[in-house]
Amino acid sequence: MTSVRDGLAGLGGRLTVVAAPPALMTAVDPWGPVSALPLMRRVRERLDPDRRMSPGRLPGGM
Repeated sequence: MTSVRDGLAGLGGRLTVVAAPPALMTAVDPWGPVSALPLMRRVRERLDPDRRMSPGRLPGGM
């Protein structure tokens, strides 16, 4: 997965795994690198401090 993501990044692209067998989803990070993760965490904390909305579905396990 890393080599595919690296190749796409070199072309200005990204790769997000939308659907895959459960074993693959636990073996790889479906989102890949997310540069805005700190900002996303702050927004999430502000809007959903109890973490009730779709827990674990966002990058970084949010």
